[in-house]
Amino acid sequence: MRLRDLLARAGSRAVVTVEGGVDPGRAERVVAAGGDVLVAGHAVFGATDPAAAIAALRDAGTRGLHARTAR
Repeated sequence: MRLRDLLARAGSRAVVTVEGGVDPGRAERVVAAGGDVLVAGHAVFGATDPAAAIAALRDAGTRGLHARTAR
């Protein structure tokens, strides 16, 4: 069961924040599983091109949100 499902069953509209290990490769799955806010410090500030890293995170998050709402 996904976290978002548990929150819905409890009637909660809590915002789920995920910090640590969030990068473009994981962001889609994190959002699809219920994450609302992603903290991706190293993925952005450790990147050669921070703007491209942010764009990749946004794209991955959008795909994850589409996957979440398609269920």
